Amino acid sequence: MGGTERLTEFELAVSPGAAARLEVKMPNPKRRHSHSRTRQRRAHDALKAPQFYLDKDTGEAKKPHRIDPDTGMYKGRKIIEVKNAD
Repeated sequence: MGGTERLTEFELAVSPGAAARLEVKMPNPKRRHSHSRTRQRRAHDALKAPQFYLDKDTGEAKKPHRIDPDTGMYKGRKIIEVKNAD
């Protein structure tokens, strides 16, 4: 018995030591994936540009839906008191 031979399921069931002689291999795909299937999977992998808005008062680019740490304002309302670092 050489190391490169393939054993059938019957031979593995009959010979209990045959399974120990086989080397462990990782599973591989049975069929090739088409270009279309590969591209459909990768359609969601693209990096998205970060979202910003321009502040009405300062004209500065800021992230949406966040309290302004300098003024404590959110949607035109005062949410938190800000300590001045004067």
